[in-house]
Amino acid sequence: MGFLDSWHIIEDVINVDLPNFQISNDADIIDDIPDASDFINSLSSPCTPKDLNVAQKHLGVQLPYPVIQSFLIHDGQEIPPSMSTKLGIFYGLQLLSLEEVIIMTKLWRKVATRESNAKSHKQNQQSISSIKEINEDKNEAIVSNDPNIQFANKVDQLSQNNLNNYPDLMRNVSTHSKNYYRAKLPIQKSFPKGHIKCQYANPNWIPLVTDNAGNHIAIDMDPDIDGSKGQVIIFGRDFDTKYVIAPNWAQFLVSFTKDFQIAEKCNLDYDPTTGQFDLAYVDKNGNTVDQGYLYVLSQRVQGNEI
Repeated sequence: MGFLDSWHIIEDVINVDLPNFQISNDADIIDDIPDASDFINSLSSPCTPKDLNVAQKHLGVQLPYPVIQSFLIHDGQEIPPSMSTKLGIFYGLQLLSLEEVIIMTKLWRKVATRESNAKSHKQNQQSISSIKEINEDKNEAIVSNDPNIQFANKVDQLSQNNLNNYPDLMRNVSTHSKNYYRAKLPIQKSFPKGHIKCQYANPNWIPLVTDNAGNHIAIDMDPDIDGSKGQVIIFGRDFDTKYVIAPNWAQFLVSFTKDFQIAEKCNLDYDPTTGQFDLAYVDKNGNTVDQGYLYVLSQRVQGNEI
């Protein structure tokens, strides 16, 4: 299976199998149950090559070929916040549009800059014990000279108004980062070891998929010594261990498609507390995996098939 075929297969599975998906939690009493057209219609029209060129200039990186080709098929998912259905195509995880990729990358680069600020501050305190306070502006000047951070400002042309259009994305990142920087940063790890830089955030991690709770599937454009550029990783506020889940975006799409083709691995999960439906992964015992698809993927790469 070629990765360019993946989207066609995913759409075919939705059209053919979605009506047969089991619906959990007695949601059959609900009238507004999503159908195949809801999911298909959430997939946006393709990006233009011009859009991609502008986006890469904003990001300061050259996106891998499979990522570019994917955006030339679908520019993420368009899911209005008012919808009662999440419609995340990756077992509840939402495919980000190109604009959202830029916005999320910018937000995480702010977190990465703050992390570097904290490390610089700690190093200065250790080396100059007589200095009790270090001017924050000087710290930021030091960090801005870091070659890994310098290009982060290349996306600053995005207006604050654009960011305000995504309050959930801002809140999900900023709430955790504010709380974290008041305390000690948990030890960050990579699985496999040496493949992902052990950082909470990195300006060269480009999120492509989100759970809308601060966690992402991303391409890693700044791997550690044993990693490879463009590898697909899981990172976010709930993942102090970062996981490599595929060597590249093409192989990730093929792997997901193989999962998605097995109808028994998916159902429509209904949450009565929120009134929302979502696609959910079903384990080998026929139970919905409440921890979500990110958990399934992180377990799988450790050799634990769910």
